[in-house]
Amino acid sequence: MFVNVARFVALKSLSGSERQKLEVCSAIMSRLWQAGADTGIFSLEEVRERGRCLLVANAMLAGLHHLGHRDASVLRCGATRTTFASGGQGECITTGHPAVPRDTPLWNAHMVVQWGKHIFDPTFHQFQVGNEPLVHAAVFESQPRFRFRLHGHGKVDGFARAGWWTGIRHSAFVLFHLPMSVDRATRNWRGRPDARPELRQALLERMIELLDEQAASGRG
Repeated sequence: MFVNVARFVALKSLSGSERQKLEVCSAIMSRLWQAGADTGIFSLEEVRERGRCLLVANAMLAGLHHLGHRDASVLRCGATRTTFASGGQGECITTGHPAVPRDTPLWNAHMVVQWGKHIFDPTFHQFQVGNEPLVHAAVFESQPRFRFRLHGHGKVDGFARAGWWTGIRHSAFVLFHLPMSVDRATRNWRGRPDARPELRQALLERMIELLDEQAASGRG
């Protein structure tokens, strides 16, 4: 299975150890998507419609811990993508917005993995729009806090961002610290269905099998 990982990082500035971390996490994210397909636990369509970030980010963290990288952690945050065309602002996709009702069935936050100075988003696909080229996961550089205006709300604190062009459209993506009201409403994420350990364990076991097969075959 081909898995496309977008790297919004300055590769030339990375040290050898940082490059190694990037490769380890890219391999884990790729094998997680394959494990999702093999086990039927999550699919491309489900990630687009439901996110599934709680499940996949925690499975990625479990994989890193299994490999001995105990300094990695999950990070609960908000995320927003705004698309601009020649006529002005187009579609805006946001999770973690204070205007979302508290009784919404979907979890109003995003979950990523932080390891060192990089942020790994294994379900970045949930923010794709239209028929643009497929991207499954993404890597960002963690940045010092910066203020930016969240559409329909006010200013919040961002900690990672990226921009890219798709044809004539430009997209701006920001990961941000949750506003206080959303932070309080999403703290009990361990009780949600996608946080179930048995679901994560099945993904983890298949992912480890795939990583072992990769190591045995000598493939990168």
